[in-house]
Formats: sequence, C-alpha cells, structure tokens
Amino acid sequence: MGGVDRNDQMQSYHSIPVTGKKWWTRIFLDLIDRAVYNSFILEQESPHHNKRPLKDFRVDLAKQLLGNFCSRRKRGRVSNEGQTAGHVERHFPEMLTLNEKGKRKERTCKVCR
Repeated sequence: MGGVDRNDQMQSYHSIPVTGKKWWTRIFLDLIDRAVYNSFILEQESPHHNKRPLKDFRVDLAKQLLGNFCSRRKRGRVSNEGQTAGHVERHFPEMLTLNEKGKRKERTCKVCR
C-alpha cells in the first residue's frame, strides 16, 4: 500500500468532524489531519520514541497544544481593588437628605463599601 493510500485510510479512522458549509474550512482541516498523521509517522520512525497508536498520539498532541487553557468564564464580580485607589481621591462624601422617618437615605457606593 502506498503512502497516500495509507494516509487516507488512517485519516478515515480519526478525522476532524466538519460541520461548516465553507469549502475552505474542509480543506484546511483536511490539511491539519494530514500534517498530524505525517508527524505521527515521523515519530514512529524515530528511534527515541516508543510505538503507540495514532489515537494516543492525537490525544497527547491536543493536550500539549492546549496546555492550561480553560474556556470557562470565571463567575462572580470583578475585583475593584485596583480601581478604588483612583476613586478615593475623587470621592467626596456628602450628607444625604432625610427621608420621611427622619433617617438618612442610604445608597451604596463602590468606593465606600
């Protein structure tokens, strides 16, 4: 079996699923698949690496490329610690007016809380 036939066969086992309608995305992802398989072949021919399946190679490659990346957004409010120093010099608290019960109206301020 020739090199191109073997490449096509292995690509059919572990290919990147394409859902886009644009023709260039399919070609781009096909080229990435072929590059990954070619790098797998180079690793197999190297005397410094152990033999392993293509799936394990692809998983390890993905882990190395992603590193510590996490796409989850952090929940909660943004910290205002760095902003308060700039606001304090412009912040001039004033006495608030009284309400009908004789108490001062309370409002929350980013600088004061």
